[in-house]
Amino acid sequence: MRRVARVSCCVVLVLSGISACGGDACPEGSIDVDGRCLAFDAGALDAGRADAAGLDGGPVGTDAPLPDVYVPEGVDAGELPDVFVALPDAAMPPDACVPMTYYTDGDGDGHGDPAARITTCSMPSGAVTLSDDCNDAAMAIHPGATEACDGVDQDCDGRFDEGSGPIGAFFVDADGDGHGAIGGASVMACAAPPGRAAIADDCNDGAPGVHPGAPELCSGVDEDCDHAIDESIQRLLRTPHEVVPTGGVTFDYPSAAPLADGYALAYQTSSGPVARHVRRDGTTLGSPVALGSTSNLDPTIAATGPSRVAVFYSRNVSGVTYTNYAVSVDFATEPPTVGPEITVATSLGVSSAVLEGRLLVSWTSSGVEYGRTYALDLTDPSPVATLFSFSAHPVFVAGEGSTWVFSSGTRPGTSRDDCYLQRLTVSPLAVGAEVITLGDGSAECFAFAGATSAGHAQALLSYAAASRMESVELTLGASAAIVRRATVASTAIVGPFGTTFPGFATSGAGSDFTYGTAPDASTTVGQWIHLDGGASLTGPSPFGTARYISSLSMARQSSQHGVIVYVATPTGGGASHGLWIQEMGCE
Repeated sequence: MRRVARVSCCVVLVLSGISACGGDACPEGSIDVDGRCLAFDAGALDAGRADAAGLDGGPVGTDAPLPDVYVPEGVDAGELPDVFVALPDAAMPPDACVPMTYYTDGDGDGHGDPAARITTCSMPSGAVTLSDDCNDAAMAIHPGATEACDGVDQDCDGRFDEGSGPIGAFFVDADGDGHGAIGGASVMACAAPPGRAAIADDCNDGAPGVHPGAPELCSGVDEDCDHAIDESIQRLLRTPHEVVPTGGVTFDYPSAAPLADGYALAYQTSSGPVARHVRRDGTTLGSPVALGSTSNLDPTIAATGPSRVAVFYSRNVSGVTYTNYAVSVDFATEPPTVGPEITVATSLGVSSAVLEGRLLVSWTSSGVEYGRTYALDLTDPSPVATLFSFSAHPVFVAGEGSTWVFSSGTRPGTSRDDCYLQRLTVSPLAVGAEVITLGDGSAECFAFAGATSAGHAQALLSYAAASRMESVELTLGASAAIVRRATVASTAIVGPFGTTFPGFATSGAGSDFTYGTAPDASTTVGQWIHLDGGASLTGPSPFGTARYISSLSMARQSSQHGVIVYVATPTGGGASHGLWIQEMGCE
């Protein structure tokens, strides 16, 4: 390192020689400074440039550097003469190293890894001065790089895919069918990341064959996510099977209820009501169970467990007044076990259902066709609830978190019939204030209503004056709403008087509807119509053969299997009737 000092004295140094102002002369190669001889290099002095007048030694207009002089330790530079002497480099310490920081550039994109720091005096090979690479293993990733639509942050700004295309929401698609789970969380991207889909309409994201637009199969599953199961592929698979030969049953209405391994049937014989266990194909299991004496009439049935049913029947009191009773029948034993008789009420008839774990029974007040209707919870008896003051034929239907009652009747003070819907609280048993009118004032629905899938129901209205039938689809939750309605047929079913009482059954596949002809009619056929969840007619299928279909009912064991049970009279009429069963399902 070079040091520059100023020397002050009366001594003036020139390029050609040295003059002193007094004192003993110092040895050659040194000068006298305050009585001390200081050595210097004469050769260096000759090579230096003096500036006695305060000007650089170079030519005028140039800024030539002044020579350096070595100032010994302990000497005040201000006491040195005004001279600058260039000392030889050999008298100075060597130049020191100035270290700098560099960063490894592993991918060669000119941007280093901030975590790979190198401090040295010169730049090593494969290193750079920048430390802003967020991925030093990918040449296309660094500040200033072009963003690609791939879910990667190419330009290291903490975002990805910006500017590479339109950004949209993508939803979890666990089964890879191109449909995201309903209600699933979304991410924003310009293209679908792995395991994501642009729409969230999959009702089962764990099954690739289940999504909107998927083909419906005979599986008991809603493959196309439209709230209907096995729709449009329903078929009658079996030929009619004779359960009771001609002459063994009466004209009265038969009924059926599903069991774990088939169905339970209830029907009237000349000896009184009977219950019987049959397989799905109609072949019988065990022996029929007699329910009381010949004075018991009109049995109806409701399933209360995998092998148990409740059977309701009546005994006439006087005129059109009847007392209704109920018994429990368990088909798990042979012969089946029949429980004690329970008195329900004195009324015209009984409707029943098992909802929310409770057996509900309703009846109409005696003496009138359309009178006050009541309900009772036989599972956990509680005060009787008044459902309607103008209705008959109530049907209980479970909705999403609530129970509802369909009923047909005449409005008080009018002659107008209609079909109504009202919310019901099961425990404690009570009705809500909400009443929805399904028709236009000239419709009857009787028992033509039921749940088709979770939160969805369907009612079938008959307009006698307009000679047409209409299907109404509803959603049933905390409140009810009509989703759509559609004309089913151009012929009204008046029933239950004048024609055969129609049958109606529902499942997750929609609604099944059957009707036949009156015993004295000239035609001999019945017809089964399947209604899908959209309340549209999917096509009639005849059932029965050359017989009068005099009374019938339907039951569903699942979306794939059900039965039609009917009383038939041989061609030509007469009072001799047989009981037939026919399986319906899908292939």
